[in-house]
Amino acid sequence: MTKPVIGIIGGHGKMGVFFKSFFESQGYKVLVSDLDTPLTNRQVVKQSQVILVSVPIKKTKQVLREITPFLKEHQLLMDITSIKQGISSILLKSSASVISLHPLFGPTTPSLQNETILAIPLRVSKKWENWVKTVFTKQGNGILKFVSFEKHEKLMSIVQVLTHLHSMLFGLALQELNTSLHDLLESATPHFLSEVLISARVFAQNHELYQEIQFLSEYSKQVYTSYKRVFEDFLNILISKNPLGFQEIFIKARDYFQELPVNVFH
Repeated sequence: MTKPVIGIIGGHGKMGVFFKSFFESQGYKVLVSDLDTPLTNRQVVKQSQVILVSVPIKKTKQVLREITPFLKEHQLLMDITSIKQGISSILLKSSASVISLHPLFGPTTPSLQNETILAIPLRVSKKWENWVKTVFTKQGNGILKFVSFEKHEKLMSIVQVLTHLHSMLFGLALQELNTSLHDLLESATPHFLSEVLISARVFAQNHELYQEIQFLSEYSKQVYTSYKRVFEDFLNILISKNPLGFQEIFIKARDYFQELPVNVFH
């Protein structure tokens, strides 16, 4: 198979720059469109065989609606937005093969090696499916996992929505308690320090990204309801100083984590 030309829409964004560098390192010609480029989105679509949409979540639908009428059957269309709600129907309006990607890493990652990308094959020819596997795993040494659209959304409601919720609430609670961070860090355990660093990293980034993940996930309310119920139940045990209740809930959670491989703790 002749190496296809790669077109990246949003190629000057952080993830766009990452994938441009990645594809060029594999010997691919890469065309880029963005707000400040001579090439337009439509021109990139017409001159490329593989189109990767790498724009902010809130812009993804708009960009996809713009380009889908111009895609042909021989092309491959991919996006990398983390929240897929509402985009699958737009992707499928094109005539191209469609694989929706979700890289489980950020733009500061030095390479794709040992990094995971979730792939949702909405409609894809065998040729393009094999190409995606080859370019990301055999050439890029990454990990590619195929999942259904529904499974992706449910997984991300926990992996992203729940995790970010916890990290933000932890940081907000620290702020509310109004204790000097300097004093806290001088007395920090490794566990506390890791929690502080994760929370600080979240708040150091663009708030719109985290807002969109919370607001746009189809399963956010389900996560919030579970989190609130668990917190209130546990809080009642703590306030009432109920040792049997504490033991019961602790052992129940311990049993859940038995599925983890032993080497994860080393």
